[in-house]
Amino acid sequence: MNQKSNKPNTMLFRPAWKIERELRLSTIPLDRRTHESNWYTSDTVFPTGDDLVALFWHSSVPGSGAPEIPYLEMVQAMGNKGYDVSKAEILLHEGLAMAESCRIAHGGKPSPDLRALTAELLHEIHYAPRDLSNPYWRYEHPQEWNEVREAMPAATVSETGRPPLPGDLEARIHAGWLGQLAGGAFGTAIEGYHSEQLHKVYG
Repeated sequence: MNQKSNKPNTMLFRPAWKIERELRLSTIPLDRRTHESNWYTSDTVFPTGDDLVALFWHSSVPGSGAPEIPYLEMVQAMGNKGYDVSKAEILLHEGLAMAESCRIAHGGKPSPDLRALTAELLHEIHYAPRDLSNPYWRYEHPQEWNEVREAMPAATVSETGRPPLPGDLEARIHAGWLGQLAGGAFGTAIEGYHSEQLHKVYG
């Protein structure tokens, strides 16, 4: 694999979370009232080897068809958990461009360079160091009940001796249950799409 600079082009570089967000914002869902969902079945043969590498660079959510990039999601997840994924993000950018070239030139089959880069990316994800400045690590681990109580600030209580309830509590509960019902009814048929795009299709 050709040697690459360790410094990303600041004009083009985007962190993993931003790539993921842009993907969600730009994807318009299929209207499931007229397009049937595709699901895995008991006869589905899952890919291995090069096919699995290709799938993890360019895939879609079962049922909804929304685009997803598992390698991107791996990097984002580790960043969310307070790890320094800066090296992985550089490789991610190279891999996305390389995977797109392979998809066009080789029908999706990864080239030797993409295989090598993927292995390097997985290594950087696995061995990403902790970013101790990340808020994720600012928590305590109380072991005993008295330690738990000491670690938690006392709640503000009303004259009844109970914490005051928010004025819009009923509306919040109602909205929460509506969300549960909608999610349960649609399931993965709309998974992976941003609410703005869902509104364009379903109103």
